Amino acid sequence: MQKYTSGTKDYTAQLLAIKSSGADVVYGWGTYAEDCAIILRQFKQLGLNTQMDFVGAAGYVSQVSLNLAGANENGIYGVYDFAFEDPRPQLQAWVKAYRVKYKEDPDFWGQYNYDSVKLIADAAKRAGIIKKEGNRYLMMPLPEARAALAKALRETKNWPGSQGDYTADEYQDMIHNNAVVHVENEKPKLVKIIKLK
Repeated sequence: MQKYTSGTKDYTAQLLAIKSSGADVVYGWGTYAEDCAIILRQFKQLGLNTQMDFVGAAGYVSQVSLNLAGANENGIYGVYDFAFEDPRPQLQAWVKAYRVKYKEDPDFWGQYNYDSVKLIADAAKRAGIIKKEGNRYLMMPLPEARAALAKALRETKNWPGSQGDYTADEYQDMIHNNAVVHVENEKPKLVKIIKLK
């Protein structure tokens, strides 16, 4: 296991330590695109891409990282929140709407916000946080509203979001699938959808 501080410009020591360990695969956890791009560039400069596979967390295959890293992304794998080739109707509708509105491909940051807001709104409705009396809308007292919303979220079952069907488990995790992608020609291509449950 190697650590670094975000904003570091030289990851050679960590990468060489991984090389000397005899590892077959590097798993990179990173959320800042600049760090991911530098790590991938140095990974290839050191020739490690010919000796081991690189699997990155979602940050490594986000659109910003792809833009910054360019060809250094080619050949890596990523565990990502979605793949454009996934035919699920909810995902394809979201991708289409995003492209129309923003004139670019979406990434997981946009997906988090989209699904989160819609899921919380659905849970708030199920919890009955707001009620209408005549022409007025009334909200239950804040402590009660928080408790009711939390309960409704914990009771979520098969809510259809763009990333998948959200179902709260015993750990309160809501989503149980990810896409494994392989970067080819600076684009992530679907390898497999992984279902965790």
